[in-house]
Amino acid sequence: MGKIRLILLLTLTSCSSVKMVENWKSPDVVLFGPEKVLLVGMTGNEEVRTHFETALLREFFLRGTEAMRSLDLFDVEFINSERSEEEIAAVERLLLSRDFDAVLLTKITGYENQMSPQIKRREVERKYDRFRDNYGEHQYLYYQSGPSEADAGQYMIETAIYCIRTGKTQQLIWKETVRVTDTKDLERVVEQYISQLLRAMEQQQVIKNLIENENTDL
Repeated sequence: MGKIRLILLLTLTSCSSVKMVENWKSPDVVLFGPEKVLLVGMTGNEEVRTHFETALLREFFLRGTEAMRSLDLFDVEFINSERSEEEIAAVERLLLSRDFDAVLLTKITGYENQMSPQIKRREVERKYDRFRDNYGEHQYLYYQSGPSEADAGQYMIETAIYCIRTGKTQQLIWKETVRVTDTKDLERVVEQYISQLLRAMEQQQVIKNLIENENTDL
């Protein structure tokens, strides 16, 4: 099983339209192994959000990590209108009460043909230390439509991982920004992005390693 997955991963990445732009990890963190993670894909495209969160959920399960899709936590009313900081903080408290210790948040940071070099650099370098700030700043992604596929061109996607353990609430652990150069096949892009994302997180020890978990199961 492990060899088959490795061959598939190499095939996807060898012709991938997903390229890493920036990668950052907190200098205060050597190893981070969350036990229960909320997976948040911030997009108004419900089909893409469902595909992304479901595929990522399966990958975390294979690594022995409990996870939950935001689809199963946030109702339609919650994401279809702007929420205050206090409402988002209430979500954090709910997560803590249910023993979540991390949030993984993925969003489109911008469409390159609509961004000046200064804006692109600012978006790549900007770090939100707290989950609530990142979510609050970009919640419009749920209910504002972006450019059409024909106009979008290349775009950038960012994933950030936050630790929400008691005593370390909202600590930004890791973030990565990638550039997507092919927007024609969204399902294939999601698969490539997840492969890139998992490989980077495993290499930098912010999630459990799949191969190690498979060996443990043997």
